[in-house]
Amino acid sequence: MESNCRVVIFESYPLFSSGMKTILGASNTIEVTGEATSIDHLLHLIQDTYPTIIVFDIIHCVNAGIKPLRKIARKFPHIPLLLIVGEEYADCFDTYIRLGVKGFVFKDDSPAEFIRAIKEVCSGHDHFRNQVRSYFQESLQSNRKDRASKQSNHSLTDRETSVLKLFCRGLTYKEIGHQLSISPRTVETHKQNILSKLRVKSTVDMVKYAFHNRILS
Repeated sequence: MESNCRVVIFESYPLFSSGMKTILGASNTIEVTGEATSIDHLLHLIQDTYPTIIVFDIIHCVNAGIKPLRKIARKFPHIPLLLIVGEEYADCFDTYIRLGVKGFVFKDDSPAEFIRAIKEVCSGHDHFRNQVRSYFQESLQSNRKDRASKQSNHSLTDRETSVLKLFCRGLTYKEIGHQLSISPRTVETHKQNILSKLRVKSTVDMVKYAFHNRILS
C-alpha cells in the first residue's frame, strides 16, 4: 500500500495556495498538513506538522532567492523540497539541486503532473524534466572546465605571477624590473612564458585573462 505524503505548502498568495490544496485533495494518498505565506511561518509549520515533503513556490515568493532555501535545507535536511519554478529560473537550477531540491514542477505543468511529482519525491525519487537534467550536466561540465582553467593558472611560477600582477598595474618593463630587481630583458622572458602558459597573444589579453580568472586575488 502506498504511503501517505504529508505536504507543507509555501506560497505567498493564498489564492494559489488554495488552488494547490484543491488539486492535491483529489489524491487519497496526499495530505496537506499546512500552508505558509512567510518563511518564519513555514519553519514553524515544518516543526509542528512533521511533513514528508515541502512544496515551495519560488515564482510567487516575495523574497525569492537562495537564502531561504538554504536555511530550510540546513534546518531540515531529511525533508525533500519540491520547487514550483519557471523556465526563467534556469540559471539557478544547478544551485537549487546542490541545495538538495529533489524536483521541479513547472508553472505550465498539469495538475496530474503536480501530483505525480509529489508522489515520486515522497517515494525517495527525484523529479526533473529531461532538459533540466541536461542543463545540470552542462553546468557540471562548465564548472569542471572552469576549475581546470584555474588549476592551469598554478603552472605559473611565483616570479611569473609577480610579473603578471605588475603588468596588470600598468607598469613598464623597466618599472617591473626595478621592483623585482631583474633586468627588463628578464621581464620580457617571463612575459613570453606567461603568454605561452595562458595561451594568449598579447599583454592586453594577458591582463584580461588575469582579471577574468582572478589570478590577482
